Amino acid sequence: MLQAQSEIVGELESRRKIMDAAETLFVLNGFNGASMRDITSKAGVALALANYHFGTKLNLLFTLVADRMRPINEERLARLQALERQFAGLPGEMPLEEVLRAIIEPFLRANREGRAAVILALLSLRMKEAQDFWARMWREHFQHLQGVTMRALHLALPQMRMESIYWNLHFTLGLAFSVAAQPNRLQLISGGTCSAEHDETLRRLIPFIAAGFRAGLPMNPESSEATSTDSGR
Repeated sequence: MLQAQSEIVGELESRRKIMDAAETLFVLNGFNGASMRDITSKAGVALALANYHFGTKLNLLFTLVADRMRPINEERLARLQALERQFAGLPGEMPLEEVLRAIIEPFLRANREGRAAVILALLSLRMKEAQDFWARMWREHFQHLQGVTMRALHLALPQMRMESIYWNLHFTLGLAFSVAAQPNRLQLISGGTCSAEHDETLRRLIPFIAAGFRAGLPMNPESSEATSTDSGR
């Protein structure tokens, strides 16, 4: 039994070494710039072990991204569910800014702390690889979170069509990813006048996105009719 336990610990340790080495090389060189041989060499393990644990380099990246995203998504889920409980039965009372903060802040903080840097390696994936990658990632790790996110956004904006909420969420996630991917861009374009510090970024980003959500996008016909009826009384 002790030998079996030791073998399990050894397998977990070799798996962790491979993932840590892959994260370092993917961040430095991009997905296409790091081979499985490079990764196992840095990890100090045999190439056969990487093939045994992960099969392919793309599956290694998938496992790594899922592992790094798990605590981020768990925090997102906990914060959104807390908001749902607080504002249950109160459509329109949930603060949109707090919903957006729950979605964005955990990722930006993790990125600042170096816990999400590997996500940026996805930028070097070819289009077809990236599409397949995110389709699988969504099915296995984001589907439940998206359902909770959409419910929270609908509670915050009950008069908005779900189609518009989907579009706005799409833009929100893309913007957050872009801000995380290029933290030095603000300093460059401002000639050093501005610096994208974490707290200042959130202070400006959340109201900016919230304004986009509210800026004249299609509302539910029922809400528009109700508003017209109320104003005509």
